[in-house]
Parts: sequence; C-alpha cells; structure tokens
Amino acid sequence: MWKFSYKYGWAEIEDFLTHTQKETASIDLSEDIRNAGYEPADGMSIGNMICGDVIMEVYVGNPDRAHYAYLVELDLLAGCDPQFVALKTFPDLVELINKVLPIAVASEKIHQLRSSSNESARLNSLL
Repeated sequence: MWKFSYKYGWAEIEDFLTHTQKETASIDLSEDIRNAGYEPADGMSIGNMICGDVIMEVYVGNPDRAHYAYLVELDLLAGCDPQFVALKTFPDLVELINKVLPIAVASEKIHQLRSSSNESARLNSLL
C-alpha cells in the first residue's frame, strides 16, 4: 500500500487493509474497507458503477477508527489488483486527484472503446 503527500510525495506503507482482512477473516474487499473505518465518498468515483468497472474511488475515513483521512482505490489496469493510496489531508487528496485524473479518464475511455468494439464484434458475428 502507498501513502501520498503533496509536500513529500510517495511512500510505501504497511497494508492496513490486509490486517483488517486477517482480523475479520473477510473475503470481501468492500467489507474490509468499511471495517478499516472508511466509507465511499458520494460522487467521488470514476468509472462505470453499474458494471462495477471502477477506475478510481475515494473513501473518507472515520476519525475515530481510520488510520488516514482518505483512502483512494485505483484500478487503472483491467485484470490487475487495485492499488490503494492513503492520504492524511484534503490538500493531499486534491493533489493526488490532479495527478491521477487524466490517467483514470483515459483508462475509462479505453474500457469504453474495448466494450464497444466487443459489442460490434458480437453484432457482426450474428449477421
């Protein structure tokens, strides 16, 4: 797991979600995130929520339970495990979004193009 600070940049940290998963014997990642003290931030995700094809999602930490103020899930490469970035402050979140948003939007467009080309291929095979 990583943490990010607009002042100090990137640093690798201990994966506290894995510890939560071991403590609760959970196999559901969203449950692990909640158990670690985070809830999804409304309107702070990129991707197709209906299909579950989320590229970036922001979680807000409960001050009494969470290690960091924010947790960001990044799933920029389809088929790979998502990466998590922990953030202490709102300016850290803004700067991370500023850095990641162009990549996330491009990744979403690629997913859309692949989906539409797969649809076209299926329609052509039916004709």
